[in-house]
Amino acid sequence: MRSLLQSLVRSTYRALMPPGAKNTLRQWLLLEERDKPPVPIEDFSEGRVLVLAPHMDDEIIGCGGALCRHVNAGAPVTVVWLTDGSRGDPNLGLLPPSSSLTSEQKRLVATRHHESTSAADTIGVQERIFLDEPDGALSPSPRVIERLRGIIGDSDPAVIYLPSLLDTHPDHWAATSILYECATALPNPGPRVRQYEVWSPLLANCLAGIGDQVDVKRRALEQFTSQLANLDLVECTLGLNRYRALHPAVDSNYAEAFFESSITEFRTLYERLAAPPEP
Repeated sequence: MRSLLQSLVRSTYRALMPPGAKNTLRQWLLLEERDKPPVPIEDFSEGRVLVLAPHMDDEIIGCGGALCRHVNAGAPVTVVWLTDGSRGDPNLGLLPPSSSLTSEQKRLVATRHHESTSAADTIGVQERIFLDEPDGALSPSPRVIERLRGIIGDSDPAVIYLPSLLDTHPDHWAATSILYECATALPNPGPRVRQYEVWSPLLANCLAGIGDQVDVKRRALEQFTSQLANLDLVECTLGLNRYRALHPAVDSNYAEAFFESSITEFRTLYERLAAPPEP
């Protein structure tokens, strides 16, 4: 009966809804669960934590406070930065992605490595891995998939953080594509997947109160001086965290929002979003 009703709704909205409204309803349909408020994350000592960050700073923006809570609870944390950060300057960003970096880009890559390492020190991240794929041209290539599979196999994470499937940045979508390909080798149920928000708000089903960690997160964000010249990264990020704490499920002044799922559910959601639009 439920399947029949969903098919009826899909047929109706395809026929009647204007194209600009279809994506929102499609997101609602793909979640396929009853309306329920997000719940607070209570346990941060669940085991090893792996974070996929397309760019240096994504990990602090999206889940820096939660990572503090994991570290404080004694959970080992590994951050994998997928790209080299070579297009992190607006002026250099005008250059097309290339395998050969200019001297300015090389200096920026070194700067962003240093900034992300300083931020990791601030949070207490134990293991840091730089894959240094081309910034702005990340893709689920066989080389990247193989490298990440090895990292996942070595770290055996209980939780994996990565950008939201609804994030509009192409490198962030590529990060989800890479995990999707790696997930075929993971056991069932495998690690929990927590999607975090950077450039696009997500549909949250869980929240992490970070009021006690917000000062540490602020100091970590302040390490990214190359990014602060053109964007008030600190206040924009903490403003979102302040907004997320308005939810009554959070007993804190600041919170981070996530969409949590099993690895199998993550693959299903990815396949639905990656599928060509229905005619």
